[in-house]
Amino acid sequence: MPAMAQNTHSAHKWAAAHRVDLNSGTREELMTLPGIDGVAADKIIEGRPWKNGRSLVEKNILTKADFAKLKSRITARHLRAPAKTQ
Repeated sequence: MPAMAQNTHSAHKWAAAHRVDLNSGTREELMTLPGIDGVAADKIIEGRPWKNGRSLVEKNILTKADFAKLKSRITARHLRAPAKTQ
């Protein structure tokens, strides 16, 4: 694989592995994303759990343009509820 293609491939693998999870990311982690300031980070945390990143546009936390800039850097993993004990 040519060096440029290999670097691009490595960058994509790193980005996929290092996405910020909307459902578990800290305020500081969320604020590393383009278009996310403290107010937006707080709204994301308050709105948990998120089904997906597009929900941020639907709830008017992000504009479509801001979402387009960061969609490859976020994920919304679904956290399992703790098992109920009887």
